[in-house]
Amino acid sequence: MILINSESMGVSFVNVDRYDGMLEEPEFEFSMVYNKKNNVYTICIYRARGSVRDFLLRMEDLLSQLPLHALIILAGDFNIDFSNSELAYTVSLKNLLDSFDLRMLVNSPTRISKV
Repeated sequence: MILINSESMGVSFVNVDRYDGMLEEPEFEFSMVYNKKNNVYTICIYRARGSVRDFLLRMEDLLSQLPLHALIILAGDFNIDFSNSELAYTVSLKNLLDSFDLRMLVNSPTRISKV
């Protein structure tokens, strides 16, 4: 679910459902809205469990179908430890984000689990 007070921003958002066929619970869940005025796609993605490799492939597939010059705001919970740059999946996620010119803005853990 994506909630926004669009009236106070003077813009409108529309739900984007043409990619709904890509939804595959529980590995790849997402919601997307589009702001036509500013050409911005806001996507919230969640990976609960399952194959990280499959999750990254689905994310890449989704991002590659968006218009080339659109701005993308990507948020969510990928359940991938981004702080450990030695992990293979962290490297894969970073490479994927780099390939779409996306940058991580949150530089601290959002959750710390005791192992």
